[in-house]
Amino acid sequence: MEKSSSSNILQRYIYTNLMTEFIGANLKYFAVSSHVGYEPTSSQLIMEDLLSTALEQDKEYERQLNIAKESTHVTLTPWLRRTGWTLRFLGQNMLDLSGMTKKPTAGEEGLVEVWNSVERTVKRSFEGVKDCDARGWHLILFWLASSQGDTEASQPFRQHFTDNTISRYVSYWQRFICFCLRAVESSDECGVEFRPMQKNMLLEVRSKVELDNVMEEVLDADVTA
Repeated sequence: MEKSSSSNILQRYIYTNLMTEFIGANLKYFAVSSHVGYEPTSSQLIMEDLLSTALEQDKEYERQLNIAKESTHVTLTPWLRRTGWTLRFLGQNMLDLSGMTKKPTAGEEGLVEVWNSVERTVKRSFEGVKDCDARGWHLILFWLASSQGDTEASQPFRQHFTDNTISRYVSYWQRFICFCLRAVESSDECGVEFRPMQKNMLLEVRSKVELDNVMEEVLDADVTA
């Protein structure tokens, strides 16, 4: 913050001096034409150079704010300590990484298809959960709620959600899958790592959406996998 404040002070100082030099003694006059040519004085050139330097310093300061830096044990939250994200994304521009999770544009037709496929598959999964009781599959709900592959949870998976909850959950998966598809060929630069099977599946999805008229059922099956 000190660096940014000093830059702002310098800019105000330069602006004040420029205003004083240009109109300080001629406040009762005003320009009627912007086409009058003039040669800048040496002091004006110095002021412009200082102002340009200050602006560049401000831009660099803003850019550095987006770079992930190493945190101390005191400043780390339990979630960040558990995920290890501060180390995984150390030195990465988080603004650029966040941009890779955005909704695809009209020019990214393949990703748009994947985006829509994720919405279909997640909503279909929610409908399948709601159908468990009607089919008599009560125990499945306990397994769905468990984070362990060989042990069921003590409480069943919830079956009732608001529409807003489902939409928000869908958007998380849409952004996550799009990030993976954008990062799969530059994973080292993005600070992420894919297992060989994961990478192959992502590349397979990308290759299919590059084809014309890919069937929704085929794409949904790959997205689900």
